[in-house]
Amino acid sequence: MLNYSRQYPMRGDAMSTNFAMLFRSYDQAFTDAARAAGEEARAKAGAAGLSVTYEQDGQLVEVAADGTETIVKALDPVRTPEPKPAAA
Repeated sequence: MLNYSRQYPMRGDAMSTNFAMLFRSYDQAFTDAARAAGEEARAKAGAAGLSVTYEQDGQLVEVAADGTETIVKALDPVRTPEPKPAAA
């Protein structure tokens, strides 16, 4: 385990709190950047006359360049594999 106490002279609780705040800040920045990139890609696709396909509420939806939405099909639920039993 790494010891940051020399680099960051604060007690464990304060360091954990500061790290969590920093992580949330980066996480929010990443989420915002991903959302903006998706919106830009959808706008460019529409301007180029292309359709965009995405998943919403378990359905595959296609949006045409004119904004018309069409449900393509219902998607199968995601299945999680059963864990293997432990060897005896």
